[in-house]
Amino acid sequence: MASYLGTPMDDVVKLLNAVSALIGAVILPVVVLLVFRMFRIEINAFIHRTNRISGKIAGVDFSIEAQQAEAAGALEKAFESVEQRHPEIRVPDAPAAASIATRTITPTVVENASRSTILWVDDNPEHNVYERRALETIGATFVLARSTDDGLKRAQEQAFDVVISDMARGRDRTAGYTLIERLRKSAIQTPVVIYAGSATGEQRAEAKSKGALDATNRPDELFQLVVTVLNSLN
Repeated sequence: MASYLGTPMDDVVKLLNAVSALIGAVILPVVVLLVFRMFRIEINAFIHRTNRISGKIAGVDFSIEAQQAEAAGALEKAFESVEQRHPEIRVPDAPAAASIATRTITPTVVENASRSTILWVDDNPEHNVYERRALETIGATFVLARSTDDGLKRAQEQAFDVVISDMARGRDRTAGYTLIERLRKSAIQTPVVIYAGSATGEQRAEAKSKGALDATNRPDELFQLVVTVLNSLN
């Protein structure tokens, strides 16, 4: 049996069920990540043992699927990464990440995402590892491009369900808008989400006026925007 810091994994599952039964399902996502943190357990290690945390509260069954737990962990790490690069950005904490994952991820979302391919255009893809991982946990597949030219070429060669783009690349400080303009001139109407370091109300409005679905600098909003697009493809 797997053990982490001397704590058998089965005991962790029992603790999750016992504590959640005491405090109720409303804050169950908070309990999940707090217990993982308490025992310093990687969510991926947990998923190797079980695909679901389940139990019963007041006679009502509940469960947290593997995708929800893994996406929560990836979003938490994405928040931390964003905060390191942009200290001015106030991002949610670990319980909020868990709540986003458990609210957003449903069997329908997983089914839609498993059929999706997303183009991500960014000259620093290493900055977005955890954001991609959160979406990969629900089945999304990514194609990466480091330049506007490469992104356009890939979009002309292959159909994508969503395009995610940063704003500045090289000398082009509005490369995200350049990409949208060139996609539309090529008759490619794929929804584009701008994911950049700054996304004020004015910047979001400008992005929409340029043809973007929206703009954000928050991993949780990006996750929800992409999921919304994928759900609309039915």
